[in-house]
This record gives sequence, C-alpha cells and structure tokens, in this order.
Amino acid sequence: MNSCAEKQNSNFLIGSWKLRDVVNNTGQNVSDKMTFFENDSISIEILQDGKVIEQYSGKFQLDTVRNELTAIYRDSIATTFQIELLSESELELYNPNTKRVDRYLKY
Repeated sequence: MNSCAEKQNSNFLIGSWKLRDVVNNTGQNVSDKMTFFENDSISIEILQDGKVIEQYSGKFQLDTVRNELTAIYRDSIATTFQIELLSESELELYNPNTKRVDRYLKY
C-alpha cells in the first residue's frame, strides 16, 4: 500500500460506525456503535434491544502496514482487531476475542 492510499484509508475510519452483523452469530439482539475521532479518540456504545447498556471511551491506534486497529479503553484494556475491509461506508474487523468478523456500516 503506498503512503497516499494509507492516508486515504486511514481517513475512512474517522466517523461513526454501527454494527451491521457478526459472521456466524444469529439470534442475539446485541449491537454496538463506535465513533472514531481525528485526535485518535474512540467512543463505544454497547446496545441491547436498542438501549445503551455500556459505554466506553479511549484511544485507538491504526497500523496501516499490518492492517490492524487497536482500541484501548478503561486506560488499560486493549484489543487488536485485524482489518478485513475498510472503505468509505464499510468496516469489517476480525475480533480475536470472539474469533468472528464484526461488520459495520458508517452512518
């Protein structure tokens, strides 16, 4: 990936994303929303039946060489996701904790 493409793809991440679905995960009514800010801050809301049940804020690091996104929240909890897809409207992250791909749409 050249540096121009890296910059463009990293800019795609900034904004709000809503969980569209999770590969191999049906029958659960849990979702989340993530917002990425230009100052490397992240805000995460976990929803159940459309109501916020948990909220986190923290920082994120984007590694465009390794295609990894690391979210750090509660000052010490870090999760590194493998970026499967990042476009202007879609984001797919492989979650190592659940061993599933989380699919997001920008809104």
